[in-house]
Amino acid sequence: MIERFALGAACALAMACDMRIMAEDAKIGIPAPQRGLTLGLRDTRRLVSKVGGAYATEILLEGNIYSAEDGYRMGLANRIVAADKLKEEVMERATRLAKENAPLAMKEAKNNIAMSLQNPGFAGIDETSWPIAWSGSRDLREGIVSFLERRDPIFIGE
Repeated sequence: MIERFALGAACALAMACDMRIMAEDAKIGIPAPQRGLTLGLRDTRRLVSKVGGAYATEILLEGNIYSAEDGYRMGLANRIVAADKLKEEVMERATRLAKENAPLAMKEAKNNIAMSLQNPGFAGIDETSWPIAWSGSRDLREGIVSFLERRDPIFIGE
């Protein structure tokens, strides 16, 4: 949840988040070069993975502060919402993720996203034998059974 300002380290921290929802009046950027600073390698890699090389270059070399609309366009934010609805929107999404989705499936999805970003061509990996951590899980069985029984699933992360 980004409200008001996410500048410098706060912007870098936001890039470490799975999703970033910004208030329409918020500002975001990394004005580090004007202070003789830059991001570390890990934070730079996260920034590049979110916005791509061209925008990362602009952000890190120019040090501009961007509007929510520009941040969204560049990939610094996933969504923009009205400032007075920001907390409500973020909490609703977080609650829905926590209550409706299987924790193991979300963990596997995040691992697959990270692998895809770190090794886009899957060099040295036989994708057909890549382990699927949740394949024999109780949550997977619950998801299938609850679908067949036409009821909401109850996931426990096992």
